[in-house]
Amino acid sequence: MGGRSVLLSESAYFEKPANSWEVSDIDKLAGTEEGVYLEFKRPSEFVRLGNFSPDLCAAELSETVSAFLNSDGGVILLGVQTDKHNKDKRTEVLKQFETWSSDQTFEHLGISLTASRVRDLIYGNIMPRPIGIEVKDLSVLVGGVATTMFVVTVAPSPLGAHQSVKTQRYYRRTWDGDEPMLDFEIRAVNSRRAGPLLHLACKVVSDIAGMPFEEEWKNSSVEPNFRA
Repeated sequence: MGGRSVLLSESAYFEKPANSWEVSDIDKLAGTEEGVYLEFKRPSEFVRLGNFSPDLCAAELSETVSAFLNSDGGVILLGVQTDKHNKDKRTEVLKQFETWSSDQTFEHLGISLTASRVRDLIYGNIMPRPIGIEVKDLSVLVGGVATTMFVVTVAPSPLGAHQSVKTQRYYRRTWDGDEPMLDFEIRAVNSRRAGPLLHLACKVVSDIAGMPFEEEWKNSSVEPNFRA
């Protein structure tokens, strides 16, 4: 990573739920770099000793999902193909579909994934269990053959900090990728909540008609906010 330019405005994709994504949206991102809100995962990243490694896939996904949950959310494009940036060789740039190679697809590498399986790998390896994560599979043509990729959208969590079970670490998202969090950063995220979890309304009315405070309290209400 390290680059900061994108061809689409960040809000155009990071606020878009996975179920709303289409192949044309991926095509529009061609030439875009990874960044604070966008992560690319190539099929070959999950291969160890020539075979697909579910543990490696779970570790990679849970790290990035933890980082997005603990930051401002983001999008993972899983199963795409990338080039290194011309100037910054650490930065991945999404390739155009017509330049994808048929030997770098999930199918060619013998990797069988479904949206349900991807979802299970994520939810089973994040603590506490997150909410607001969507996964959608898309079929794209590579060399005239249909191949599968996935869009994973992650909303910022209202539940506090989330940990990757695989690495036993908490992550935050930066321009340099997923970074382990320090104690004060975890505390700051833990103070973030969705809002009041309990609303208490109170009204006090005297049983004795005509008492001075009766009219004062008749239309009053007290609604303190309590956080769990």
